[in-house]
Order: sequence, then C-alpha cells, then structure tokens
Amino acid sequence: MSSVRFSLVFLLALLAAVPLRADDICSAEEHSSANANLSRAREAESSGDLVTALKLVSNNDLAYCGDYKAASAMLKRVTEQLGRKAEASGDLKAAFNYFTRGEWFDDAKRVGLKQLAAAPGDFGLASSLMSFMQQHDLRDGVEKVRENARQQAQQLLAEEDRTFSVRMPHRDLLEKARDWLQLAGDPVVSVDERALQRGDSFLALDYVYALQQALDYYEFVGRADQVAAVRAKARRLADQLADGDNWAAAVELYQIAGDSERAEQLAARREANAAATEETRKEEFLKEQDDLEKELDL
Repeated sequence: MSSVRFSLVFLLALLAAVPLRADDICSAEEHSSANANLSRAREAESSGDLVTALKLVSNNDLAYCGDYKAASAMLKRVTEQLGRKAEASGDLKAAFNYFTRGEWFDDAKRVGLKQLAAAPGDFGLASSLMSFMQQHDLRDGVEKVRENARQQAQQLLAEEDRTFSVRMPHRDLLEKARDWLQLAGDPVVSVDERALQRGDSFLALDYVYALQQALDYYEFVGRADQVAAVRAKARRLADQLADGDNWAAAVELYQIAGDSERAEQLAARREANAAATEETRKEEFLKEQDDLEKELDL
C-alpha cells in the first residue's frame, strides 16, 4: 500500500471514530476541562459531598462542552437527595429550591405547600407559589394556593370590621384583602363596597382629617364622582374658614380640594398679617416701657 493511500485510509478511520460536530463551539481545552469537572463531580457525589457535586455539575462549560446527558442525570440525582435532606431537617425553602432546580416539580409542590401552611399570611410566598404552580400546570397546587388566599382575604375583612373606628381606620387591611382576592382570581366587590361605606362615613363629617380619609377611600376604589364630591365640600368649608381664626384648617381644606395655589396664597397672607401684628405688638410694648420709665423718672 502506497504511503499516500495509507494516509488517506488512516484519516478516514479517524473521521469515522470521532463524530463530526460542525456546530461545536468548544475548543479541545474546553472539552477537556468539562470532562475533568464531570469526573470531580462524580468523585464528590461518591464521597457524599453533594453540595460540591451540584456546584461542579452545574458548571456552564460542562453543559455546553461536556457529557450533557451524564451531567443532567447527576443533577437529577443530587438535587433529589439534597432536597430530601433539607426537607427532613425542616429547611423547606432550601428543599423547594433543590427540587425545583432538579425539576422534581411534584416534590417542590409538596414542600411549597408545607411552607404556605406554616406561613399562610406571607403574601410574597403565596404569590411566588401561585406562579410556580401555574407555570408547571400543577392544578391541585393552584387550587390550594387560591383557597389559602381566599381565607386570608376573609380574615382581613373580618379584622377590619372588628377594629374600624373613625379615629382608627384601617384602609391598609382592605388593601391587603384586595391583594389576596386578586391573587385568588376572585372579584373584589366586597372590598370595594366596604371602602365606599367607609368613605361615605367620613364624607358626612366636616373636618380636615375626615375629608382626607374620605378622599383616600374613594381614590382607593377609583370613584372619581365621589372624589369630586369630597373636593367640592372641602372647598366650601375652606371658603367659610378662610377669613376667620381657623385659617390653618382652611389651608388644609384647600389642599384637599386640589387648589394648592389658593392654599399657598392664604397661608402667605395670614402669615404676613401675623408677622405685622407681632411687630405692632412689640412696638406697643416698647412704647409702654418707655412711658413707664419716664413716669418713674428712671
């Protein structure tokens, strides 16, 4: 066999032994590094150092330049073991993260619902769990999160009803109840009706604090007509008080009425008058002092 023919046969044999990867973006060094990482990950897994194994097998170089199937299989094994250990020790958050990372979604659902049962009023947790359940089409999990959200909303409405007073309103409880109902995908009519009831109670009163509360409640439910009613009443009261001794309240009422310019003008005028009055009082006092000293021949 000639040397040329031998070389050609040898080259064809090499090409047959090594799969062609026209789309391979990794260098030989990167392939070697990825394979070394996989070997170290296997050693860590064998020795029981699952955290290190997970860190090594999660390396991007291994995913793109190494044995992807072997790495994926190890990731599944390691995350399952870490998740179960974390769950057994009571670290439910870590367990949820491990199970999610390894795509053990049923286990993640179970642990997530355990978290929610331990902290049913944690809106952030419930919201993130709802997104997780919906994303992975875990319908029974979605329903459990919804049921919890409805319960939280009802508890908040009951607390608001029990603790409300004119001096101590709790609009924040209504806001939270509305958030829970929206998370559950339920209508918020009960919250809006309660807020309107509170707004009407405050609108019936004639002082600054009450009208500010009425304005806040009506804005909360987006009732532009009632907001306009509050502002109109505030302006009427402000006009009545503007020239009297209670002008400071008039300034606040003009603010509620949405007339900041009128409020600033009134405040500036009354403060100027007050300064002039004080100056006159000082002059009168000094004159009285002078007259007294003359009378006493001091």
